[in-house]
Amino acid sequence: MPSSTTGRAGLQGPLTVIDTPENTTLVYREGNGNSTLISERDEVGVLARRYASPRNPPP
Repeated sequence: MPSSTTGRAGLQGPLTVIDTPENTTLVYREGNGNSTLISERDEVGVLARRYASPRNPPP
């Protein structure tokens, strides 16, 4: 990534958004030798939006 580019979502490591059969959304995040399964609703919301950001860049 060019140094002139501002920070992009996803630079802190990979994450996976998981939708369960019970309609619960979880986030599995990896980074710096740690992995975490996140279920706290507010944090999941922030991370899910961050996950969608690189896939749908602004026009």
